[in-house]
Amino acid sequence: MSFKGQMGVEEQKKSSELEKCSASSKIIRLSVCDSTNSEAFRYLKTQPFAEKVVFVAHDQQQGRGQRGNGWESVAGKNIACSLIWRPRFLNASQQFQLNYVVSLGVYDFLEKKLSGQELFVKWPNDIYVDGGKISGILIENVLKGEVIETSVVGIGLNVNQQIFENSKAVSLAAILGEEFDLEECLQELLACLEFRYQQLSEGKLGVLKQIYLSRLLWYQEQHPFTDGEKEFEGVIMGVDDYGRLAVQTSEGLRFFGFKEIKFLL
Repeated sequence: MSFKGQMGVEEQKKSSELEKCSASSKIIRLSVCDSTNSEAFRYLKTQPFAEKVVFVAHDQQQGRGQRGNGWESVAGKNIACSLIWRPRFLNASQQFQLNYVVSLGVYDFLEKKLSGQELFVKWPNDIYVDGGKISGILIENVLKGEVIETSVVGIGLNVNQQIFENSKAVSLAAILGEEFDLEECLQELLACLEFRYQQLSEGKLGVLKQIYLSRLLWYQEQHPFTDGEKEFEGVIMGVDDYGRLAVQTSEGLRFFGFKEIKFLL
């Protein structure tokens, strides 16, 4: 069977296998907190061997995003959560593989809700719908030697919030014109994340990476970027083993780490 055919079979089995993935994690619900990732790290100080624990905040007041940005969320309207994982089957150089898992898990959840909408993963792991950002992900890893000892996976997912200070932010409710049950959404999201995490733990990295690339914004398309010094046109060719974005430019193939390139949307 070709690799493309294998990927198709894996995706066809996804729906039935997702039904078997239950949200078996321990859920800790917080009425208010600064950041669910910060809460998870505080918890790990007293429970250092905790695994598959999820922190969910009704009101997250200082949510943290990529590049040191904050995450806007009205209390009781969205999903703000952090998961504690123990991916000790990965070494430090394989950290980016968790981005495949989490971004695809969130994508899977949204794909079921947003049939027919243009849904993309923006490298490394933001989720966009029709040009608007609907989810942000922050993965913070703790290393022990060459192994990833603990991962705290923070997810902000816009569900019922209708008005945002950031004009590029969108939500399920704003797109579809209806409100959603946050608890049902949370359970569905956790099942999607568990499914993709199981795939990685079973050694299906190749399948995950190919699906990730097929969902990637601007993949194999020419678009404008900046490296902080100058603007340039480039074509995203893929992601290397370290998670660097490979972009074909007039100067040749260049590789960019996090914060070294910006999409000019």
